[in-house]
Amino acid sequence: MMHPADGPRFDQLDRGEYERMLELECHLRELRTGYRRACPELALPGEPRPEYLPGIPMMARLAIKAAELDMAESSVRRVLKDYEDRGLLALIDNRRLTA
Repeated sequence: MMHPADGPRFDQLDRGEYERMLELECHLRELRTGYRRACPELALPGEPRPEYLPGIPMMARLAIKAAELDMAESSVRRVLKDYEDRGLLALIDNRRLTA
């Protein structure tokens, strides 16, 4: 069980926030690996998209993903780093937690 000081819990999320968080995770996995499910064995139809093929530099991938998400590249970098450091909990938008 998490201590309140550890941050938000998944059971505090409403369905919309939970789905938003999972969708963002898919975007981050695509950014890193080219696959929304993170590996070729679980590839969705059409993956990897040309923008995320192996060999495409990470800076180019960041620019493309930032445009897709309508976010600044620096924000995408920050979210990706937080996700790499803290996992799925890093993607929770604390402003949207239910009481």
